[in-house]
Amino acid sequence: MKKFLLVALIAILVVSAFAGKVTIWSWRTQDAQVWRDVEAALRSQGLNITIEFTAFAPTEYDSKVALALQTGEGPDIVYSRRLPGGRTQVLIENGLYLPIGDFTDMSNFPQASLNSVTWEDEVYGVPFAVQVVGIFYNKDYYDQFGLEEPETWDELIANAEVFKKNGITPFFLYGKEAWALAM
Repeated sequence: MKKFLLVALIAILVVSAFAGKVTIWSWRTQDAQVWRDVEAALRSQGLNITIEFTAFAPTEYDSKVALALQTGEGPDIVYSRRLPGGRTQVLIENGLYLPIGDFTDMSNFPQASLNSVTWEDEVYGVPFAVQVVGIFYNKDYYDQFGLEEPETWDELIANAEVFKKNGITPFFLYGKEAWALAM
């Protein structure tokens, strides 16, 4: 959390050099208190900076950001989706996101995390989370087909092939909300 606050403070200071108010958009309603804390920390240092944090429904967020940026009415800072590909890449290609690598120290982030915010060797964001997706398996199916719990990717794929050959869909991912499919 301290690293996030430090990066947030740097981002706010850079943006606020041009104005006393910084607007931030996200889909993460749970971050509202973080930005109130950042604003309080800045004010305690004698900086008169106001942070206006707005969170939108995750299913509406990407389209709201894209439209706002295209019309020049977007926020100063946005939470963005993972790179490469998808909507974030399109916004970069259209000049609506700017690289931040020249004025942001990313040396404390592992390369694997930076990959999610890098496009064509330019850093466009600050990684703030690592998503881990677990795979649950049906022990009865493993017993039925004499399979062992996989320890490698190749073993997992081999087990999936056994299931497919026996008419069982090996993996299931619900797609109720499209933004979750990126994980």
